[in-house]
Amino acid sequence: MSKRHSRGFTIIEVSLFLALSGFLMVGLIASANSSISRQRYNDSVNDVADFIRGLYAEVINTSLNRTDGGRSTTQAVYGKMIDFNRARTGSVSKIDVYTIVGTATNSSSDLLNANIKDVLDSTHLQANIMTTGSPTQIYEKQTHNLPWDTSIENADGTWAKGILLILRSPTSGTVYTYYYNTYPSSALNQNSFQQILTNASNTNDVDLCIDSPDNNYGVRRNLRIQANASGSSGVALVAQDSSDNRCGTGNSGNTPTS
Repeated sequence: MSKRHSRGFTIIEVSLFLALSGFLMVGLIASANSSISRQRYNDSVNDVADFIRGLYAEVINTSLNRTDGGRSTTQAVYGKMIDFNRARTGSVSKIDVYTIVGTATNSSSDLLNANIKDVLDSTHLQANIMTTGSPTQIYEKQTHNLPWDTSIENADGTWAKGILLILRSPTSGTVYTYYYNTYPSSALNQNSFQQILTNASNTNDVDLCIDSPDNNYGVRRNLRIQANASGSSGVALVAQDSSDNRCGTGNSGNTPTS
């Protein structure tokens, strides 16, 4: 009877198997990391959009809290002032939000003007951006930290340094949106607030570009706030492959320039 000899794998065969397995594992890990990065970036984009939409909802549903439980005909919460970049730390964007409170110094008729920005800019109204203190702590400044080192940029890859005003008439309830695409020359205080009111415009869309180190699409997502938006429906995300995406590649995935 002939003897049968079992034959094992050669060193070369084992080496080839290990090499192929290694390549497959590297590919799977790279694919998983890419998927995680994309999910983080998408979460970052949605976080910014949802936060701004939420501010519109707050402005629409706002009311002036009074310690005596009553209502005032000369006082009103006029909306929110959103600063996109002053609170930035290093390469990480933050969003500062201030509540705008107005007190008519002449009569309640000052609150009836149809142009709410003119009302706030009027000498008949003491309009303030509140941080702490009077009238109550309800007006404390709010800072929103963005996830995953997200940056809010201009189309050219520089930091967005604009200030958004979401204003609401306390009489009609109509909401108006204005944008000042730079910083006032002085620190944020009563004087610079008046400078913002004077220069802010509601005639153009506000296009903000959202980016982060996790963005591996090669194109930044365009967050658009429609000109003079009157509610959260005016905040939209433009598709990255859309010809209407005004952000383009810019500085995609990298730290913005100053």
